Amino acid sequence: MIDKNKRARLTLRVFYLLVLYMLAQLCWWGFKLAEVHKQMLEMRTIITGINQYDELMRKYYMIAGEGAVFLLIFAVAVYIIFHNLRQEFRRSEREKTFLLSTSHELRTPLTTVKLVLETLKRPSLSETQRAELIGNALAETSRLQWLTENILLASRIGHVKTLVPGEDCDLRDIVSHEIHARTQITSGGPRIEFENTAVVLVQGDKPMLSLLVSNLLDNALKYSPSGEPITVTLGRQGQRFLLAVADRGPGIPPEEQSRVFEKFFRGGSEEIRLHKGTGLGLYLVREIARLHGAEVRFRPNHPTGSIFEVEFLSA
Repeated sequence: MIDKNKRARLTLRVFYLLVLYMLAQLCWWGFKLAEVHKQMLEMRTIITGINQYDELMRKYYMIAGEGAVFLLIFAVAVYIIFHNLRQEFRRSEREKTFLLSTSHELRTPLTTVKLVLETLKRPSLSETQRAELIGNALAETSRLQWLTENILLASRIGHVKTLVPGEDCDLRDIVSHEIHARTQITSGGPRIEFENTAVVLVQGDKPMLSLLVSNLLDNALKYSPSGEPITVTLGRQGQRFLLAVADRGPGIPPEEQSRVFEKFFRGGSEEIRLHKGTGLGLYLVREIARLHGAEVRFRPNHPTGSIFEVEFLSA
């Protein structure tokens, strides 16, 4: 990654040098053109044939026009190249952040499982202690499995254009199951409020829809203060179903709201970066929604927090 960044910085320096060289050439060309124009004005009193002078003026304007077109093309090319380089730098920084955060996310459960296994080797442990340790190891293993599935899915989902026709999935059951799973694990943290609605059938892939819901819930749990509610609503709007997850966390700054669904993107504030994450959760939400013909959007919650909405077509 370091070598890649060095090469990118070197490329940018070379690009700046080329831009300076081209600008110097344009200045020299403009100076010479002005000099020729001055000479033509001085020759006007000498040239006797008006046709000869007009011919020189046509050549002069032709050269000036070609120069103007070249300058325009040059300016557009510089803008496009600079924009692409800046995007490449952003992508490189996001990938670097992703690798660092993913390494930490993978190391933590592996270290915990290793510690549990070493502790289980002690013969003095009671059955209650063994059961508790095994439960902790299973929880960390599930977390590791969830993380690897997210990474594997993110690596290929962007190339999938359409989804193979799936089954009728009840979103109410999926949401209820994911909420129950998190209620069993977390205690003393944010509470999740969900009004149990009627059957909400959506045609699609059930594991993917479960992953979409789990990523929305985990994102809300990650940033919500302890004791504050997370409101999950699921309702019908005409021929569409709307799933909304609202939290009362710090929210997202206006300048970053358009980028929340980008791959590897994480907010720049220290308050957000202190939380665990890989920058893949909301990206996967967007891509899974796309494959199911759904629309996903973000809007601020008032007075503080975020609301993520996914609008599905009914089955």
